[in-house]
Order: sequence, then C-alpha cells, then structure tokens
Amino acid sequence: MGPTLLPADSVLLDEADRFYIGNPFSLVPDTTDGSFLISDFFEDRILRYDRDGRLLQTYGRPGPGPGEFLDLGAAFILNDTIVVGSDDERKLLQLFSRIDGTYLRALRYQGRLGVDTYSVVDGAVVFPSREIAGLTSVAIWRYPHDDIDYVVPLPDEYVRSAIRPDGYVGRFAAFR
Repeated sequence: MGPTLLPADSVLLDEADRFYIGNPFSLVPDTTDGSFLISDFFEDRILRYDRDGRLLQTYGRPGPGPGEFLDLGAAFILNDTIVVGSDDERKLLQLFSRIDGTYLRALRYQGRLGVDTYSVVDGAVVFPSREIAGLTSVAIWRYPHDDIDYVVPLPDEYVRSAIRPDGYVGRFAAFR
C-alpha cells in the first residue's frame, strides 16, 4: 500500500451570490498575514480569504480592459505588496495593490505560463513558461523592470513532439 493522506485542517470559505468559487486555478498562501489567494478561472478574478475563510479582498474582474481578465490563470504575490494575476488569453501579467486591490499596471509576456511553482527571490520572479518560438521552458522577470528573460531549453523530447516538419503541433505540446 502507498501513503495515506490525512487532512490536517480545513477552512470553510465564505461564499455568496456575488462571490463564489466557480473553478479554482491556483492557491497562494500569503506569509505576511496567513491569508491566502485563490485565482478563479470561471469568475476571472482573484479572491483573498483570511485564515477563517472570510473574504477580505478581490483583485480584477472579468472583461477585456485594464485590471480585467479574459482567461485568468495563475496568481502570485510579489514583494509582499503586489498581487499578480496572469491573463493567458491576452498574455498579460496584471499587477494589483495587495492592500486595497487597486489596479497598478500590466506587463506582456510570451509563451504559455505554467500553473504553479512561481518563486520570488529578491524581486526576481522565476516561473514556468513554455515559449515555443525560443524553445525555452522557464522565464525570469526582474521586477520592477519590464524585461522578461526566457531561459532553460525545452527538453528534446518535448521539442520533437511540439515542432514537426508538417507544422502539426504534437499532443505532448498541448500540456503545460
């Protein structure tokens, strides 16, 4: 027999007609105050809950404008002051004030972002990003600069699946 998972704790989330979780995409703990963020792919907004499950703040909303998401993906916290959500449809990282949810700005990226494993170290964000044109699998954004470096070559097996002479994109390349 394999390992057994046992729940250590649970939190009942406060939901209402205006705020409910339709399709959670990422869960991000906020180590500054113990709250956590949930990016909701269905509602195209990021929800912030306290440790008791009370809704504290929302970031963004559905739509095509500034501070709005057409296809919300992953979220992360940058330097304890900024909440970032990726809009995979428009290839934008959208930045919001962590405290009051105010939209700050957006930054374009290339490729397709991964769903988790965002690491923030000394203001630099390292995250998975499948960038077929450059054949890379990892991106580095050195905040507050707008440049994103695409590094780490895609594995040969992935490239063989993704880029075929007949132009067909292979099945392996459909996954992040």
